[in-house]
Amino acid sequence: MKVTLKGLYKRPMKLADGSTKTYFYAWRGGPRLLSEPNTPDFIAEFQAAKDSLRELPRGTIAWLIQDFKKSQDWQDLKDRTKRDHEEMFVKIKHEFGTTTLSRAEAHGSRKAFKAWRDHLGKSSHKTADKAISSLSRLFTHAIDQEVMQRNPVKGLGKLYKSNRADKWWRTEQIKAFRSTASPQLRLALKMALDTGQRQGDLLDLNWSDYNGTHISLTQNKTGKKVSILASDELKAMLDAQPKTSTKILVNGKGIPWTPLGFSASWRKAAAKAGLKDLTFHDLRGTFVMQCLQADMKIEDIRLVTGHSLSGLRTLEKHYMGWDSDAADNVILALQQNRKGTKL
Repeated sequence: MKVTLKGLYKRPMKLADGSTKTYFYAWRGGPRLLSEPNTPDFIAEFQAAKDSLRELPRGTIAWLIQDFKKSQDWQDLKDRTKRDHEEMFVKIKHEFGTTTLSRAEAHGSRKAFKAWRDHLGKSSHKTADKAISSLSRLFTHAIDQEVMQRNPVKGLGKLYKSNRADKWWRTEQIKAFRSTASPQLRLALKMALDTGQRQGDLLDLNWSDYNGTHISLTQNKTGKKVSILASDELKAMLDAQPKTSTKILVNGKGIPWTPLGFSASWRKAAAKAGLKDLTFHDLRGTFVMQCLQADMKIEDIRLVTGHSLSGLRTLEKHYMGWDSDAADNVILALQQNRKGTKL
């Protein structure tokens, strides 16, 4: 994505190993931009820095975005959540930035916001849902600040619907991915398979979260704290990994992945391996399935994954129909018992 960002300042720096790395700043003397260049995250971060310099006309949605980002509620959000909102704020500001709050809550506005969501949904249901979620968060802030009386998008249904409880990676699919993926993606694969954690939590992991035996983290989605023993194979991979960043998972350049950059690289590697309809998140379910196959109790599994009991019971029900070896044994036993009997 090539976009001209007026005022963007680039500064090449020589690193300790002799290589050169270019750092980007919102303007000369301004804040450093941490996202990967030429990505939606980078553009959103640049725009947010620029907007912080000027006061916007009070009472518009663009002003509301600025006001929300000054609040303690915004400061308390996880970095990943902030990045997700920033990306959607760019879209919201482009479409509704000059819309006044009185017009936003007026009768008939809900229909307009729903039409916008449906328009975004033609390209991506997930993006459309994320945009409405961010817009709803802004309106909630407006109500808290007593500049709006109602949230016109509250209760709008989601476009994206998916139940992937029956999607998991088989052994041959894992081998196929490993055979074509980069070393960086193979480490991400192993971390997901051996910890059962979500993509965002793994991308956020710092080396300080690994003490040589255990990986400790607080899940972004649930707020649950988990400590996971590194398997022998995972420990060997981690201990051999060069530390080019404070983050454990980095791309081929040694730079921390952005969520979009990681997803794009993962999809390319999966396509190259001939894998269809399997996602990184499905590795989380695969971890649970493998634990169930090893006769582990769901009460124990949740200590690692952070799942709710109801969520794990749903996966357990799907597992009952997954053990293909057990299913084959039923037919083989039946076949053996029928020998000599013609039906």
